[in-house]
Amino acid sequence: MNKGNAFYNLERYLEASECYDEAIKLNQNDAFLYYDKGKAFYNLGRYLESIECYDKAIKLDPYDADFYNEKGNCFYILEKYLEASECFDEATKLNPSSSYFYHNKGRTFYHIKNYLKAIECYDEAIKINPNDAYFYYYKGRGLCDLKKYLEAIECYDEAIKLDPNNMYFYYYKGNALNELGRYSEAVEIYSQVIKMNPNDADLYNCIGNTLYILGRYQEAIEYYDEAIITLVPNNPLYFCSRARVFNKLRQEEAALQDFNRAYNLMQENQENGVFTGDEWNLSEKDINFINDVLSRDRIELLQKMQI
Repeated sequence: MNKGNAFYNLERYLEASECYDEAIKLNQNDAFLYYDKGKAFYNLGRYLESIECYDKAIKLDPYDADFYNEKGNCFYILEKYLEASECFDEATKLNPSSSYFYHNKGRTFYHIKNYLKAIECYDEAIKINPNDAYFYYYKGRGLCDLKKYLEAIECYDEAIKLDPNNMYFYYYKGNALNELGRYSEAVEIYSQVIKMNPNDADLYNCIGNTLYILGRYQEAIEYYDEAIITLVPNNPLYFCSRARVFNKLRQEEAALQDFNRAYNLMQENQENGVFTGDEWNLSEKDINFINDVLSRDRIELLQKMQI
């Protein structure tokens, strides 16, 4: 077992698992040998085999919360969220003082869109450990999905107090401010995020979109230019965003050029005749925006220009 642990600590997980196998041959009633072997398999990405190991550990010792927690992590990775939640539920019952177990349970509920349950879990995690910034962050995410943006902002502020260098806390606070129509404040927050991560094209697009809403079109173009020219020259989302602004400014030739560039990129990147946006990791919301803009604004502009 010691040799296996040594390999494990060196991140030589296959060799560690082989050592645990040898130890198990000598002692088949040691639950922790199966637990350690399960962790090695988990790190090798062999999640189903890892689950089998945890099941054997649980059979030998059904009262160890860590066994259920690690089994739940495997199900979570496999996107079997119901099974994961059952494991994390058992872990919290056996060890209700672990904030980490409530965190795992909460993120699982979040993925199945049970935001109220997720928030309850993060409340429990915060009671146990009020100094973990991520608990407030994830609670804020759940509140945002419930459209409770003011409460979400309070959570993000708490997260920022605890970890002022985490750009995601600022970014999602900016999103919540956007949803409340507090666009100028959102721009300020997004600008802070860009200072932390100046090479993220999505951030420039995000600020451009907010400036577009504020009617600050020339500033918006500058941010779209940064996204397109400097960082990602072939994302149809950015071309559609900039085309809208050109259209507003009645720069019709520039608008049509961007619309057509976005349209051509969509045609070139289809899977079975459907644009998925996978190359740019586009969300469903992004794809819907692109489709709406191209099917409405582009067609209207083509008709206006009689092309």
